[in-house]
Amino acid sequence: MSDTPRSFHPLLAGVLFGLSAGNLVAGLNLEVASSLAVFPFLLVFALAGLLLALPFQVLSKMAEPQRFFWGTFAAACGLLGWLVESQRELFHAFLPNSIRRLLVTSALLLALSALAGFWAFALGITARRAGRLLLCLCVLFGLAPLSIKKTPDPVQLSSVPEIPKTTPRSVLVIGIEGASWEFVSAAASDGTLPVLKSLIQTGVSGPLESLRPYDRSALWTTAATGKRPMKHRVLSSESWTTPAGALRLLPRPAGLRLFRLPSTGSPPARASLAFWEILAQRGHQSVLANWPAADPPRDGLVLWASERAFEQPQQGGHTLPPGMEERVRLFRTGPEHLERRLSASLLPSGLPEADIARTDPLGMAARDLSVAGLTLATLPTGPASVAAVVFSGLAPVSRVFGPSVASSPYPGRQLRHPDERSSAVTAYYKLLDDLIGDLVEREGPDRTVVVFSPVSFGPAPSLPAAVEFLLGREPAASPERSDPGFIVINGPGIRSGARLTSASVYDLAPTVLVLAGEPIARDLDGRVLGEIFDEKYAERTSFPVVISFEPGGPQ
Repeated sequence: MSDTPRSFHPLLAGVLFGLSAGNLVAGLNLEVASSLAVFPFLLVFALAGLLLALPFQVLSKMAEPQRFFWGTFAAACGLLGWLVESQRELFHAFLPNSIRRLLVTSALLLALSALAGFWAFALGITARRAGRLLLCLCVLFGLAPLSIKKTPDPVQLSSVPEIPKTTPRSVLVIGIEGASWEFVSAAASDGTLPVLKSLIQTGVSGPLESLRPYDRSALWTTAATGKRPMKHRVLSSESWTTPAGALRLLPRPAGLRLFRLPSTGSPPARASLAFWEILAQRGHQSVLANWPAADPPRDGLVLWASERAFEQPQQGGHTLPPGMEERVRLFRTGPEHLERRLSASLLPSGLPEADIARTDPLGMAARDLSVAGLTLATLPTGPASVAAVVFSGLAPVSRVFGPSVASSPYPGRQLRHPDERSSAVTAYYKLLDDLIGDLVEREGPDRTVVVFSPVSFGPAPSLPAAVEFLLGREPAASPERSDPGFIVINGPGIRSGARLTSASVYDLAPTVLVLAGEPIARDLDGRVLGEIFDEKYAERTSFPVVISFEPGGPQ
């Protein structure tokens, strides 16, 4: 038997694994997989696999690699096939059916490769036949992108001459980033958060199923549109430019980000309308302040101030209508202007300087106060008005201090200064509770209030938590597990003291639209939370159904 063909087995196996990895990455990125540039893209991965396999080729000349090679090859193909299939399931809401076909094809080819490897391991084949088998498998992996079905052009729905309305409502939507439903429910019950306690007791509340896997831009855009990422097309907060096209998603084994690359491109523009844009087009007075991933601003709102408008230093081009940037500047509050009592509660004595630098609670509080002040000054009045505002300052505070207020212990080393950290994060929750109270009091009992958090900050996934423990680092709270957030709805016609059990982040936008007096749209992926309405309101109110509020958009 000639050794020459056998010596190329590791090289061909390296090419095969490189092609399968390239198909996995391409299968997560429609822009790459749907163009002819996918084949040069796969060639780069094949060459990388070839280079990584060179050391194994040298070893194959020094020892008899036959049975060990085939056993390792079969196991690696099975493991990689499981990874591809897990990524297809993980990113199901992010990928259209046409692109998922590539992932299915890759998983099937890897399963076939694993079976071929076990067959060769058990029965043994000649070196020449083994080389031909691997070469045929490489060709199949190289042609896998041909399985992608071309995406048809978006269906243009016929415009509805007149979309009916129901009874208009004034709606206030308040988002909180970095909150934990576990802490909110417990603190509301014991009176630590009196405003939220009152809203929960006289309204409807419960957990809110989040988007999996977690991505900040995709999550908040899903909450705003009521559509899956595959429809609104905001897939990631980052983007990487390649000659074959932009990469929006990278594999996450077990749902984890193993590494982060510096972003070299901008996320794609949102392809679907947010609920505040729909309401503005329908004649409602709409206000938006500090909603994540809301850029670029679009005209038609009483106020549009995306989160970049509140950054230091202030950036231009993130507010509408013209002249609003100066108004945002007038309401900006610096940490030095906070009340002494508030500053002392957010920074309890004994809190380490390193923790203060990592969280900047005073700076975050000043930012949230600026958002609240601007919102209070621009909130429209009347039955056809809606305001959407997000407080994001709690997120960095929760990441560092969150484990100190959790009822269940976090894995890892013991926390330093637990009492001071617990006091700091509790003080920030109280600040947000006061800000919510100010906004609710500004409009009185006639406005429907929706308070929500699209994801809870809790323990990190097991693998990152174990790594942090081995490195001797303290545990931190994280949204990476996509734990359910929460939602609280209070107002006229809303049931009192009821509990939601099956609400999803997809349901926020359609429910807000109906609360504002608009019909139910069939093209939204979420549902209207009809169980929130009391019997009297449900009996006297009908909810018309339309196909879409945006007939020209992608359906």
